[in-house]
Amino acid sequence: MHNLSLNNLVQKLKKREITNYFLVKYFLTRIKKFDYLLNSFITVDFSSLQNAKLLDNLLFKKKEIFFFGLPFAQKDNFCTKGLRTTCGSRALSFFTPPYDSFITNQLKKNNFILLGKTNMDEFSMGSSGETSFFGPVRNPWNLSRIPGGSS
Repeated sequence: MHNLSLNNLVQKLKKREITNYFLVKYFLTRIKKFDYLLNSFITVDFSSLQNAKLLDNLLFKKKEIFFFGLPFAQKDNFCTKGLRTTCGSRALSFFTPPYDSFITNQLKKNNFILLGKTNMDEFSMGSSGETSFFGPVRNPWNLSRIPGGSS
């Protein structure tokens, strides 16, 4: 599944070859299996499974879907209501925002499913992924290299 394009995933959802629940569970399983090596997530949102079940029930009532229920990971500098947002910093390591950022709101409104918040250089002040309070991020294709970018 992780090698498929978004278009392929949407087509599989439309044809009911897979469910949102299956897709979210698949990616959560991959996070659990590999993130101890990569350190790519600061927070994982396990309530995403419940959200996927709810969307699966709606999916069967709708004919048109556009990215309906696709999982996504969000950089940890975008506020997510009720889910820790740290910006990769010790200073915000326990901050839970009371609101969603504009982009988070738009994604949720369009039924994307948030899997979690990705690790990043503290306050996006870097370009290697090595300066997070939560530890450096590793490149998934070569663990001896940096991922590049601030997240």
